[in-house]
Amino acid sequence: MKRKLKLVLLLVIGLFINTYPFGGEFEIKFVPYTPNLKFNISITTTEYAWSQDSSGKIVFIPNYNFTTLNGLSTIAFDAPNDNNGNGGGVMPWGLMNIIIVVTDNSGYKLSSSGIVIDFRDARWSTGYGSSIDTHILIDSTTYVMYL
Repeated sequence: MKRKLKLVLLLVIGLFINTYPFGGEFEIKFVPYTPNLKFNISITTTEYAWSQDSSGKIVFIPNYNFTTLNGLSTIAFDAPNDNNGNGGGVMPWGLMNIIIVVTDNSGYKLSSSGIVIDFRDARWSTGYGSSIDTHILIDSTTYVMYL
């Protein structure tokens, strides 16, 4: 009986690892979660960006480009000054152009939207302790994005 319970718990945890990431300061996800919808994102700087290296020194980034090709149901990014290893990596400080393409499971494009978010102030990631501070929520029925 204990063995079956452990197996069930491991399966449940495995199913939710990609669906509900832990931590991070910036998150993009569907609300409510729908297994037949995915999204691809492209995040680029409008001018330049900066980040911190492992020793805490500021590093200039002439152009930042993050693109996903596989469908995601959620993704989270850490701030440069609080990197705990989330799937999206570190979101540098800068003015970011974000394009989100919603697809079905076969990759058919259902919707595409873009937004520019100002991440130039380090305070965007320090508002609520260790919880996620900035969200883009994608409505699962209308594909409208909310910040």
